[in-house]
Amino acid sequence: MFEYLAQVQSAVRRLNYRLETLSNNVGKDSPIVQKIMSEVDLYFEGNYRFKNGVAQLVKPQQIYNDEDMNKALEHLDSTVKTWGDYKREYEKEYEHYKDQAEFFGDKPVPIGDFINVYANVDKIMEWMYPTDTPEKEKALNIMQQKGRRKSYEQLASVIKMIRS
Repeated sequence: MFEYLAQVQSAVRRLNYRLETLSNNVGKDSPIVQKIMSEVDLYFEGNYRFKNGVAQLVKPQQIYNDEDMNKALEHLDSTVKTWGDYKREYEKEYEHYKDQAEFFGDKPVPIGDFINVYANVDKIMEWMYPTDTPEKEKALNIMQQKGRRKSYEQLASVIKMIRS
């Protein structure tokens, strides 16, 4: 728990900045940003506003005085990754994908779109079980292929199959 109001104010600024930079780079509607915004909505009801479509905490004093909000902010401050964290985490995969795309004459997608796909493959696989439609079955077959990496195009097609 934060002991001083200044610590809460700094944590609020950090969280707001992370939400803003993530939404600018991976999109406001990305699952990464939506997950964080749902947690903000859950923990800080009435203590945020929307700025350019992204939730921003507004009353650090109220958070400081409320034990539950204080703990929730501390949790979010320590668990929400920065844009730089995401870039470092997916940098090697993106470079490999980019080289592969350029070799085949394709135009690589921006890194934000790439991260959106790769960061959510695990969640997609969880959602895919059980396979009750032909689209899910096809998507599962693509994801279960062994011996080589999946291309960005394959992962994007899996997402399209699941959403249909």
